[in-house]
Amino acid sequence: MKKIKVQFVLFLCITLLLSCGNNTNNQPAPGNVDSTLQAEANAPVTDHVNEKQAKEDSGLVGEPLPAENVFTIQNGKIITNQKMITPLYQPDSISAEVPYSTERVFSQDRSLQYQVALYNYEDVIDEETGLFRVIKIRREGKELLKLKQADGWDTIPRIFAKGGSNSFLTIHLDPKLSVLLFVSHNYPSGPGDVTMVALNENEAKMVYNQEMYFTECTNNVNGFEGHLVSWYIAYLDNGKPDMEGLPSKYRIWPENGLLKIQYLGETWKEFETY
Repeated sequence: MKKIKVQFVLFLCITLLLSCGNNTNNQPAPGNVDSTLQAEANAPVTDHVNEKQAKEDSGLVGEPLPAENVFTIQNGKIITNQKMITPLYQPDSISAEVPYSTERVFSQDRSLQYQVALYNYEDVIDEETGLFRVIKIRREGKELLKLKQADGWDTIPRIFAKGGSNSFLTIHLDPKLSVLLFVSHNYPSGPGDVTMVALNENEAKMVYNQEMYFTECTNNVNGFEGHLVSWYIAYLDNGKPDMEGLPSKYRIWPENGLLKIQYLGETWKEFETY
């Protein structure tokens, strides 16, 4: 009986010793405790600081949304996305059309040629805002599209790469599909319209029209990319931006033969108006 008790006591002692040894092995070495905690603390703080700084530099508030197609092509036809288009502001009365300029536009492969005829109205021809108020697009003598608006379109801003027309920008999406980009006059009370027309074979359609102004734009051998802002920034009496009514900022660019647009967030950063 005493032999059994001794064996049992020895078994308990061995079990306790093994258990203590395992717990000791799972602990970090005394010299490594501080460095381990410091490494864990540093990584998220650094990432957070970088992310915050990037947000401050961009002047954006909120999260971006997935990019959308401005329009699509189905069975060779231009399909518009109606939420991209607000109606053009129509004139109360229409006087005689006076030619402003006529220009030729070619597809990227130069197999298609269009005539872009621009006009103003006789009774507003001397106004400082809006150089032309009528756009007519023809191909082989047939009128494909006619647009008109009261406020009028202006010359392409200086932020666009030079070369080509001063009245619109041509963006080639594939060998035969192109987009013409027109900008309106920006008033102190708010921006004018940014208007885009897609050209595809014997079709010409307005695919985009919104009250926007460009803050950035590139159009060179590397392609086109622009940033648009929906309105001007309002300021409080203390000189700080009114964070309750910030304008929206968008990015627009070609991708896979179509034109993409993405909401980036609201912006409190001041931009020059073009």
